[in-house]
Amino acid sequence: MGRSKWIGSKTPGFSDYQSVLCEWVASEGWEDYDLAGYSFGGLLAMHMANSHPPGRLALIEPASLLSVSVGDLHSRARAYHELSLQLHESSEKAVVRFLDLVSPRRNRALDALAVKRLRENVEGLALGVGAVAQALSEHGDWYCTWEPPTKGVSIVGGLSDLGMHRRHQTLAENDESWFFQSLENTDHGLIYTKPREIAKIINSLL
Repeated sequence: MGRSKWIGSKTPGFSDYQSVLCEWVASEGWEDYDLAGYSFGGLLAMHMANSHPPGRLALIEPASLLSVSVGDLHSRARAYHELSLQLHESSEKAVVRFLDLVSPRRNRALDALAVKRLRENVEGLALGVGAVAQALSEHGDWYCTWEPPTKGVSIVGGLSDLGMHRRHQTLAENDESWFFQSLENTDHGLIYTKPREIAKIINSLL
């Protein structure tokens, strides 16, 4: 959740997050493991799946599979970069802008709670958003052509952008071992509103 202290790196980049997770998996010596990632975690999970293939992979609205267009990913990278700079200033408006960008169709009645939680560690949020911006900018071409290296599932909110749905539908259409699930009446906040449904989908991969 961004609370970890970085040793020797004041401003960690995407590769730092990636290296930490890959080193951790390698250090555990796991020969068989499953991997699930949400948002930035989903983006990281895609990279980890290529270097440390899991038995099963679940991607929950990964930040890397927003569209079939590289231009769309680069545009989002610029928006995230600007937002990261604003978040470093720890303003409430910047946190709301973050919510507007990732979850535009959310239930705004819950905004006060969401903003409160995110501002508890807004510096960690700013670093994470900046790392996603860097990843989208540097690896956009790969994300648009990425194919699953293992069996798995994409889980997307039914209210999320149609471009995201198309990207994940393409994965399922091109690989019979990859599945696509859209959950009704939710968007990027699906892990908070539909946790049991998500767990059931992931368990079905067994």
